[in-house]
Amino acid sequence: MERVAAQAGWPRARELVLPPGTTIADAWAHASATCGVGMAELAQAVATTFRMRVADLATAVPTASKLIPASLAQKFTVFPLQDRDRTLQVATADPTDLHAEKEIGFASGRTPELAIASPEDIHAAIAATYPSEGAAEKLISLVAVPEQDQAPEVVSEADTAAEPVVRLTTIILHEAIAQRASDIHIQPTATGAVVRYRVDGVLRNAMQMPASILAKVVSRIKIMGRLDIADRIRPQDGRARLVKQGQRYDLRISTVPTRHAEKVVIRILDPEKAGTLDDTGIAPEEVARIRRVLAQRDGIFVVSGPTGSGKTSTLYAALREISTEGVNIMTVEDPVEYELSGLTQIQVEPKQGVTFASALRAILRQDPDVIFVGEIRDGETAGIAAQASLTGHLVLATVHTNDAVGVIRRFVDLGLDATTLMTTIRGALAQRLIRKVCRACAVPATAPLTHTEQTVADRYNTVPVVRAPGCERCGGTGYQGRKPVTEFMTLTPELARLVAQGASPLDLVKQARADGMRTLLESALDLMLAGETTLEEVDRVIGETERDADDAPASRTARPSLVAELKAIEAAVGKAGPHVLLVDDDSVNRALARALLEKEQYRVSEATDGSEALLQLARGADLDLMVLDLDMPTLGGREVLKAVRGSSQTAGLPVVVLTGSSAPELEIELMEQGADDYIRKPLDPLRFIARVKATLRRASM
Repeated sequence: MERVAAQAGWPRARELVLPPGTTIADAWAHASATCGVGMAELAQAVATTFRMRVADLATAVPTASKLIPASLAQKFTVFPLQDRDRTLQVATADPTDLHAEKEIGFASGRTPELAIASPEDIHAAIAATYPSEGAAEKLISLVAVPEQDQAPEVVSEADTAAEPVVRLTTIILHEAIAQRASDIHIQPTATGAVVRYRVDGVLRNAMQMPASILAKVVSRIKIMGRLDIADRIRPQDGRARLVKQGQRYDLRISTVPTRHAEKVVIRILDPEKAGTLDDTGIAPEEVARIRRVLAQRDGIFVVSGPTGSGKTSTLYAALREISTEGVNIMTVEDPVEYELSGLTQIQVEPKQGVTFASALRAILRQDPDVIFVGEIRDGETAGIAAQASLTGHLVLATVHTNDAVGVIRRFVDLGLDATTLMTTIRGALAQRLIRKVCRACAVPATAPLTHTEQTVADRYNTVPVVRAPGCERCGGTGYQGRKPVTEFMTLTPELARLVAQGASPLDLVKQARADGMRTLLESALDLMLAGETTLEEVDRVIGETERDADDAPASRTARPSLVAELKAIEAAVGKAGPHVLLVDDDSVNRALARALLEKEQYRVSEATDGSEALLQLARGADLDLMVLDLDMPTLGGREVLKAVRGSSQTAGLPVVVLTGSSAPELEIELMEQGADDYIRKPLDPLRFIARVKATLRRASM
């Protein structure tokens, strides 16, 4: 504060002396009294000294306060103002407190953007915005004990049955249901734990608790799931049931030991939500195609996608539709998520010798009509499922692949031959869940576009229709509820012929689209153009998976086809294929990327680290593109990118960065540092080639 007064040139600045340990509130008060200036003038001087702006507390939006708990705001004298573009604008009285900035970033999941306000204005805003100490905070204060009095590990069953512990656990569960959460994460930290709810597929911070009560709450949850509270060194899984306002909810509990304590994840399942295919939100034309497959008496119907994409819910809806008195349906699952009447459901228990494969063998002796396999994850299970479909059974299953065509490659990798695939696969559905805009706050995306909107719009060569600013109803996210986006592939004779010939994935996709398949990206963009979601959400969930789009509908604005991109590249670099420098210290990843690039007739040079890459550039290598791994020993990707952009000889070289991180902030950081594109590892072949071609096309324009 002495520096601020001196720089402002106030007459009595030299008289301002603050003893060590002065609180920030006392520092402001003493500076104001000594220098004879008001708080507003002092705030302006602090902002000028630290090259910040003065906070306008009147512009604060209610939803921002949900990202920072009251305890944190009071501890650091900060107040959240606005949440936008993955940043959180925060008013602070102490711009030098780096610890506060770190804590704000961790608690909110946003990058803090600080502005200056006086302590008294901040405290007034906190008092007016945050409610008085809530039920959860009161219970935490009742349960918490000093660390030296009781270590977190010392927990008895009597502790877990104490009324405050039971009530706090109940509040956590009930609040998650009230916020429509699908999962609860109780994540240990170095100083305690943070409770997070996954709402519409995205985690939100709910509360923080000290380490002294973390073990009590975790043990209470373990007792609910009939788990061993004394065993804290092995993962455990359990189930529980909760009734709230007459509605039953099933809880699937998972615990794992971490460095600090046990982490708990609770999946919340609502049995009443398991409806028919019409209730899933899948497009009616896709539902009709699925029903045609379900009407067959044999074959395999597969639903693919990552964890949490709604695969099992879709298949349960299908089972509900075909479950009649005259049909014997048997399932083998890990775990059994919903209990459906009229079905025989088997839980996988490896310790008892009940695996997917062994259960399938037993099921085949039970005269089934329809078999549901929770997941085909090994060759033995895949072989038995194929054999079952060949002997007059309809098999429904899930697999983990990125798209519908990927199901074919997955089964080949599991050991099935092309002939078996041609005679068993009836249809494959790839699925994702995309957030819908909140109807209470969604507004048209009129010009000018934000930086994020413009970046994504340029990537997809289209324009956003709506934007989601956020409101109280949606918790400040701008979204409420989710809807499936799908691509459905049927194994037509033409597609089966290509499979038998060992055709490339791109050729299979082209044929599947000719047979009527709409890609995930097309389905998602249709929702965006209908105003049901945003372009940023399409990019977050689907990403740039554009393939050969020669037959894309002309009714919507779409990215140019890969064929057109390739022609543009060839026109720019001549008949010889583009020359790509592949920089990666991982030999396996280099080999995969090289094979994919050379298959597209590209010339490929390799560098095993950043130093070798810069050496090749210094020697004047004639390059059209650099594919650069971010994390490498000695000299990392950031340093290489900085050197490339800092040299006049290489400043225009397109650079695509590879990284294993999924942090959304990293993509923005790399783009600002000069990267042309960003691809996450492990590499998806179709996406990798599509992004490389798109980067080369943009560079040639």
